[in-house]
Amino acid sequence: MSTMTIASPAHVAGSSYLENVGVAARNLLAAIFAVRPQAPVAEKTDEVSIAKLYRMAASYDSVMPNLAQELRTIALRA
Repeated sequence: MSTMTIASPAHVAGSSYLENVGVAARNLLAAIFAVRPQAPVAEKTDEVSIAKLYRMAASYDSVMPNLAQELRTIALRA
């Protein structure tokens, strides 16, 4: 007959609910603050693409006026 014994420490880390919540909160904060901010992207208005959007809107104006209006709105935001 063989026996197997498992030795475990008296206090296992994360054995209570509050300890698990604390570990999760610390990991969440560490993940939030570990993200480095990205460098700002230089904004430039590409007038050619705006003109393309207006041309696309003109071609859809008689068929799908809602799509044409949406394209114009996108062009105004650019």
